[in-house]
Amino acid sequence: MGSERLHFDAGNEITPLVETPFGLTGMYSCMDGVIAETPRSLAVRGARVLLNTLNSFAPDEASLHVPVRAAENKVWVISANKVEYLVNEGPREMVSKALNTPVETLLGAGESMVVDPLGNIVAAAPLRGEAVLVVDIDPTLGDNKKRPDGTDVMAARRPLVYAPMAQAPTGRKAGAGAAALQTAVVQTAADGEAAIAEASAAVTSAIADGAELIVLPELFCFDGGVVDSSLSADAIQERGDAAIAALTAAVGNSNAHVVTSLPRGAAHVGVVIAKSGVVGQQKQIHQIARHAGWVSDLGDAIEAIELSWGRLVVIVGDDAIFPETFRLAALKDADVAAVPFDVQEKWELVHGLKERAAENRINVAAASRANSVGGSCFVPLTSNFGMWRPDRAEPFNGVISAPDTVEPTSKTGVTIVELHPAEAVNRMVTRDTDLVDGRPWELLEPLVTAQQ
Repeated sequence: MGSERLHFDAGNEITPLVETPFGLTGMYSCMDGVIAETPRSLAVRGARVLLNTLNSFAPDEASLHVPVRAAENKVWVISANKVEYLVNEGPREMVSKALNTPVETLLGAGESMVVDPLGNIVAAAPLRGEAVLVVDIDPTLGDNKKRPDGTDVMAARRPLVYAPMAQAPTGRKAGAGAAALQTAVVQTAADGEAAIAEASAAVTSAIADGAELIVLPELFCFDGGVVDSSLSADAIQERGDAAIAALTAAVGNSNAHVVTSLPRGAAHVGVVIAKSGVVGQQKQIHQIARHAGWVSDLGDAIEAIELSWGRLVVIVGDDAIFPETFRLAALKDADVAAVPFDVQEKWELVHGLKERAAENRINVAAASRANSVGGSCFVPLTSNFGMWRPDRAEPFNGVISAPDTVEPTSKTGVTIVELHPAEAVNRMVTRDTDLVDGRPWELLEPLVTAQQ
């Protein structure tokens, strides 16, 4: 990362796992945890515990990048960071001025921590001052890869679909999108078939208030976001058709687009609806337990849709919990990801979608029914990104890659937030360090081949 490239060569071999009395253990360092690939390659090969060594002044290591690697892989992560100055006294003032930051920002950010496989921080050291943590953990908890609905997050992976991740980077080809995009999420009070009328009215209202992209929850017109097994195939299709017709009418003569997901035959499909009807479709890529009774037709790629304001991808339902899905979207030069989903675990909102936006530089608008875990959220990219930039909107505060998350204040209704498609073109977190093209693509065989 950054100036480290002047002094060190990157690893050129797949990191081995270490056999220990408490199971397979993997190790990764600093920048390797700011993107998903290296921790993921350790976890898919069976690691129960990941050890993350840090040399960082970035507070977003502890607030985002460390805990998300535990939750997305359902493993233990144990991190250790420094607390004193990371830059020697001689050049310290020069570096401080060059970064446009107070010299105290160059202190190690501490907060070494132990995170359980659900993403809960079990213990954490303070931001400042030396500390030793002694924590009893049960490593076998890292063997349970099940979600609340029974989906095994490792068994459901699609390695062959992820093949583009292991291909040589070609750089972003698409130009910049619009500077601003008014984007809405809709959470309805009604559920099931009754939600169609409410959602349609909400779409019309959102468009009147300036929204150009409106996202509805996963399977918004089916009770609880689940297709009832008692419904006939014809009844399921008819309800989906009715939803499309109503949402098309709600768009009216505007240039807005509505995104949700619906059953289309044996596929769970994200649909993009405009005034002319459906203009884009994206099949769900991963087999999800709660939909296994009716979904057998899976997608094999992420496709981007070119719209007037930029490039849109649809991430369908639980495809959002797989870091590979968003990486594929980044390789399609996506500016915005619309995510109709049904949140099951708190980490998805606290860490998951935020990291997907951060490590891929994609704006996110995610719509979910509100439940005890949470609901919808937005992750807008901003121009306040990238170290060593003289044109930063604000002085550098030590945060390297962590856009803010915006959540609706109400469980129902329309929430509109401004996204920034143009910011997706900037992937340079620091000098010579591109978050997408800088992935260790030559070492990703564990991610793109089936593991035993």
